[in-house]
Amino acid sequence: MNKKIISKRITDIKKSTDLELIKLELYGITVEFVLSKEEFPLNINIANFLKELKITYKPYLLKSRTMMLGKIIRNIEKADESQIQLYINDLKESWK
Repeated sequence: MNKKIISKRITDIKKSTDLELIKLELYGITVEFVLSKEEFPLNINIANFLKELKITYKPYLLKSRTMMLGKIIRNIEKADESQIQLYINDLKESWK
């Protein structure tokens, strides 16, 4: 996973004004981020990151990255513009 590319993608989506386009880019970034063993060696690390985003899930979801990812994608899909900005800002901070 190339942090430079991801950081650039996050910066680029911050410039966009089309909410649907932002969500589409955010899906891809989120998938790569959550599935990264470099960023999150353990699933519990993902849960801690999600707490920063004010997202909580039931404990059974923490056993599977793909199940968590499905729920995260669903949250992004349903999110309003202010929540999307929160997700983008937290992702940007995590990549530093």
